[in-house]
Amino acid sequence: KNLVTSKECVVQAVTYEMVEQVSLSSTEYPYEIDEFIKSGLTPIDSEIVKPKRVKESPFQMECILKEMNSYGQEGGSANMAICEVVKFHVANDIFTNRIIDPVKIDLVARMSANFYSRASSGIFEIEKPISKKCIGYDQLPEDFKSSEIYTANNLARFANSEEIPSKQDVESFIRELLENDVESFEATVESFEKFNNEKDHVGMLKTAIILELKDSDRKKTFIELSAKCALENSNIDFAWKAALYAGLI
Repeated sequence: KNLVTSKECVVQAVTYEMVEQVSLSSTEYPYEIDEFIKSGLTPIDSEIVKPKRVKESPFQMECILKEMNSYGQEGGSANMAICEVVKFHVANDIFTNRIIDPVKIDLVARMSANFYSRASSGIFEIEKPISKKCIGYDQLPEDFKSSEIYTANNLARFANSEEIPSKQDVESFIRELLENDVESFEATVESFEKFNNEKDHVGMLKTAIILELKDSDRKKTFIELSAKCALENSNIDFAWKAALYAGLI
């Protein structure tokens, strides 16, 4: 009602540190009740619009209402406000290298019932291919695509590379891997499983290569598991060379 009447609002990001106070303000108080007082949040003046900003929020948008669309009158109905942002306010301390750091801003999201999601605990990075020419899925070796070890995500990560290492690069990589401690290195199925549990892709690959296995398919599986682990540890070069070596067996 306030938004429709004033045609102005401030949209603010909700962080984990303020989520309990914001939850208090979600109570359906009478129209005349000041939710700032009820929630304990701090009102500060906006620069363009009349509604106050929330001091505790590190990301605030002063907005003008352009449209208010209503969908339904019964259960499941909703209103959608379309607003124009006329002023941003962003705290300096949430930036890292001029980009908003998702861990520093520590956003939360409202889910159903009493459930919320804390974004900072579920963040991961994927390198964007826009700054380079990736080889694409179609250029992957056929044994990669027919592997029972690699997931679709694994293959896409391989495909996001700019080039495929040469056979000479792979052979040189394997020689260097086996240069030291080969005689004293314990290579057993049990040690492979131990390295796998520890997410140690170097130990996994070294074990897989040294381990005497009569079944070449099983040896290949162990090497592909090593490559998969390297991918998940974000060592793409290691993963490529291990995966290509599996194809040479």
